[in-house]
Amino acid sequence: MSLPQQPGHRVPGAWRRSRDRGSRKSPAPRRHSLLSEPTRTEVLAAGAGAARARPRPRGATGDTPDRCCGGSVARRPVPPTADLIRAQLRRLRTVAGLNQEEFGKLVHYSSSKVSAVELGQHPLDEAFLARADAVLDSGDLLVSLLELARRDGAPSWFRPWLDAERAAEQLFCWEPSLIPGLLQTPNYARAVLRLDTTLAEAEVDQRVATRLDRQAILDRAQPPQYIVVLDESVLRRCGEGFTLLMAEQLGHLLACAEKPHISVHVVPADAVLHLGLSGPFTLARSTAGGWVGHLEHQLGGILIDNDEEVARLIQIWESVRNDALPRRQSIDLIKEVVETWS
Repeated sequence: MSLPQQPGHRVPGAWRRSRDRGSRKSPAPRRHSLLSEPTRTEVLAAGAGAARARPRPRGATGDTPDRCCGGSVARRPVPPTADLIRAQLRRLRTVAGLNQEEFGKLVHYSSSKVSAVELGQHPLDEAFLARADAVLDSGDLLVSLLELARRDGAPSWFRPWLDAERAAEQLFCWEPSLIPGLLQTPNYARAVLRLDTTLAEAEVDQRVATRLDRQAILDRAQPPQYIVVLDESVLRRCGEGFTLLMAEQLGHLLACAEKPHISVHVVPADAVLHLGLSGPFTLARSTAGGWVGHLEHQLGGILIDNDEEVARLIQIWESVRNDALPRRQSIDLIKEVVETWS
């Protein structure tokens, strides 16, 4: 069941995870990130100015939760599946008897772009790979491998949530500190990731590209309903040298908020105390009606699929949403803040 569009409305008793009672299976164990997984550094300085990063162990590459300043550290620029994509692209192009310039003309890209993709000097681009599949008659091989690369590139503890996010019919997100990753601009995402001083610039670029890839779910023919509640401080977290970045980000946020499947609500600054202060979380509802949640913390994240815990997150979500402004008032507030950064 979908929540009402405006804060203040509650859905009594209908927030249960639907299941086929005749084929219930034992609940899957909760997935934690506290053991044998990479830690992360998150620094959110007041005024978005200074930042300090703490060192952490090395781990797998790929995108990380939205609050993470880059996630795990890695010295390998791309995940293994991405290397396979590049090798297959070269192989298919060679078998077709095309050099990079000839192939570039067929896919409407420059030969330098083709070369950069094949050498791993440019992030993998779904539009480019889709055209390559069509030209090389590969049966969508490259795009299919890209989906595997996205999953392969994420830390193991984040992959179950990525699967839930991609399969979701509804996504509800509470964020008290940052613009959610699905609504971040490239410049905003890059600024957040650069707070982790252990990341090389090439790694930052790769993570930005991967994070932006996640946003494709909102542009599908049948996108999920995405409802976001932000604390007002998220809009005003800015400082010297960041005003243009924040103006761009809030302009993008406004453009997203005008789309029919995306709702953005703001908890005003005068709502001093509320349940959401304990931290961010996201809820996902699948087309089958089941709910899962995702919690983020300094060491990574936890997928929540226990019925009682999911029900508790839903209660917190309703409470926070009730404290938020209605959709139109929230948009007006964002516009007001944008003017201060312009």
